[in-house]
This record gives sequence, structure tokens and C-alpha cells, in this order.
Amino acid sequence: MAMTGIINSKGGVGKSTGAVNLSATAGKNGNKVLLVDLDPQGSCTKNLGIDELSIKHNFVLDDYAATRMFYEKVAPSKLIIDTGFGFDIIPAGRDLLKLEQYIPSIPNGDSLLLRVFNADEALDYDYIFFDSPGFMGHIVASIINLTGDITISNIATPGSTRGLVDLLEMIEEMNEFRESFPGLDPINIRGHFFCRAEPKTIVHREQDQEVMEVLGDAHLANFSISKTTDIGTSEKICKPFISMSPTHKVTNEFQALFEELFKEDK
Repeated sequence: MAMTGIINSKGGVGKSTGAVNLSATAGKNGNKVLLVDLDPQGSCTKNLGIDELSIKHNFVLDDYAATRMFYEKVAPSKLIIDTGFGFDIIPAGRDLLKLEQYIPSIPNGDSLLLRVFNADEALDYDYIFFDSPGFMGHIVASIINLTGDITISNIATPGSTRGLVDLLEMIEEMNEFRESFPGLDPINIRGHFFCRAEPKTIVHREQDQEVMEVLGDAHLANFSISKTTDIGTSEKICKPFISMSPTHKVTNEFQALFEELFKEDK
């Protein structure tokens, strides 16, 4: 089972778009896939129409909220909803922001998510993706403690690397802690990609170079996701982009990105 957190230290960089469409791509390839929405904005949950799904099928969405893994230690396998798009989701809950205060109030709070997942023997997936908040904190630390693996979504704007500084500092601190525990590998940066990319622009080329200097080969310069207004349309109609437009070049780009990110897991 491969797990990765879609992470950046700022919002509006395509994390939720990437999480939804990478999950849908993995599912389209015949895999069992779970997406866990731990973004307090709940963008994945909203953009997949899970609220409307709960009304249609007469269930209470908060009964399946990701927050229950923290507050009640409910097994993840008890919170799963079929999106109807080839993958499952554990939806965001209304109290996700409160988790930032709750997690440090309990012993070893940043490892609670790890303990809950490890205790769930019924969980059976090929890939698990985690969407995350657009800030560094205890929710992000919880995701990284569980996955030991991150995928960074970004936008090629002036100062793209500034958004990476806080994340890299957190990874460095967590790796120092992990060194104290035999068997814990350093956190893996699976890859960094640009979303809403315009590769022919000067800004994009400059940011490609800057990010490459910071991340080296972890920056997937040839696997950007092109800018298109159609992604906004897919979110309005509550479908993954790749399901709405299966022959679009962006759908092919998500396929290529998925294959590159997980080529070592085949």
C-alpha cells in the first residue's frame, strides 16, 4: 500500500485538485484507492459533491467525518464513502480547524493518526492520498508521521520557493526526531509538481529553475498540470476533471504524473 500526503505550506496551490484527480487516475487504472480529506476547507469533499450524496442516500455526513479518527479513535474503515468515481473518500468534518488545538493536548498527539491507521486491519487499499491544510501545523505533522511520504503541489508564481521553506524546515525537524527510532526512514519527497502551469511563460521557466535548485530531482519539471478553466467547471459540477474530460490533455498529464510519482511502487 502506497500512501502520500499532498502538501504545501500555503493554500491555493492545487493540492485539492491534485488529490482528487490523482485519486481518480489511480482508480481508473484499476486500483483500490482512498482519499482522506484533512483540509479544513473541505475542498475535496465539496468538489466531489459528498454533501449532496449524503442527502440523496439519506446519511449524516458528520457520521463519516475524518475528525472522528482523532476525537473518537474511530477506525478509518468505518468512515469510508464511495465517491462513485472509482475511489473512496473519508470526508472532511466541520471541526477540522479545532484539531490544531486538540492534537497537542493529548499524549503523542502527532502520532495519533498513525496509531489509528495501524490498528485498522480492515483497511485494504493500493493507494491512499491525504489532502492537507494550507499551513504547517499538527494536522500536517500527523499526515507526515503516518505516510512518511509527501507530494508537493505548487503554482509557478514569483517566489514559489518561499512556500517550500516552512515545509522543508518541518521535514528537517521531523527527520531529526525519526533518527531516534530504529526502522523509521527519513521522510520521502515523492515529487513536486506545478499545477495550473503555463510552461512557455518566463515566470514558469524562472520558477522551474528556482525550485530545481531547492529540490533537485524531486521537482518533476516535465510533469506539470496545465492551466485550464475547465478544472473550475469540473469542480462546479462535482466531478473529477479526468472523469468530466477523459480525452483532454490535462487528463493525460494527470496520468503521466501518477505514473511518474509511483513508478517505484509498481
